[in-house]
Amino acid sequence: MVEGLIINVPKMGFFMRTLSEADIRDLYEMNYILTTWSIDRLIRDEVPGLVLGMPELVALNKKLALAQLPSDEIIANASGAIFEYCARRSGNLEIVERVKNMNDRLNHTRVCESQMEQAPVAALLEITKQGVAGNYKGLQKLFDDQYKRSVMLLPHVMRQRILPVVALVEETLVNTCLSKPGLVLNKELNEELRVEPRFPQVNVN
Repeated sequence: MVEGLIINVPKMGFFMRTLSEADIRDLYEMNYILTTWSIDRLIRDEVPGLVLGMPELVALNKKLALAQLPSDEIIANASGAIFEYCARRSGNLEIVERVKNMNDRLNHTRVCESQMEQAPVAALLEITKQGVAGNYKGLQKLFDDQYKRSVMLLPHVMRQRILPVVALVEETLVNTCLSKPGLVLNKELNEELRVEPRFPQVNVN
C-alpha cells in the first residue's frame, strides 16, 4: 500500500496503520527540515530596505488573539496552517504538498500536545507576530524551539494516547446521577454534565 499507511487484513478489509512514536518523530523532523528550507529561502531573498512580511498570517493572529480560550483543535489546525504558509512562501509546490500531507498525519498528535501545554496559544501568537513583521531569523529561532519542544513532549504524548482519561467531578454531581434509575453513569456524566477532561500538563523544562 502507498507509503505503508494502509493495511490489508484478509477477510476484514483495509485499515489505517497507527503511527508509532518513531513515525511521528520522523514526520516532525521532515516538517522541520522543509520549513527551515523555506525560511532560509525567505532570508536569502530579502531585499535591503524592503519588508514584505507574511500578511496571510494577520487573520490567523487575530483569530488566536481574540479567542478567550482556543480549543486544542483550533491550536493544532493553526500550527499546521503556519507551516503551510511558510511552505507556500518557498515557491516550491512539491514542498507545499508534502507539508500539507504531514499536517494531516500530525494533526491528532498536535491536539494531544496542546492538551499538555500550559499556554499553547502564546507560542503561536509570537510565531505569527514575527512572520507578519518579516523577521525571518526570529521566526526560524521560534521554529527551532517549537521543534525541540515537540520532540521532548512526544514520549509523554504517546503514553497519554494509551492511558485512560479520568474525569474528576464533584461527589454531589455523581450522587445525583446515581440517584436516577436506569441511567449509565458514564453516559450521564458525558451528556448531562458536559465533562471535558484534559490531559495532565507535563513540565519538560
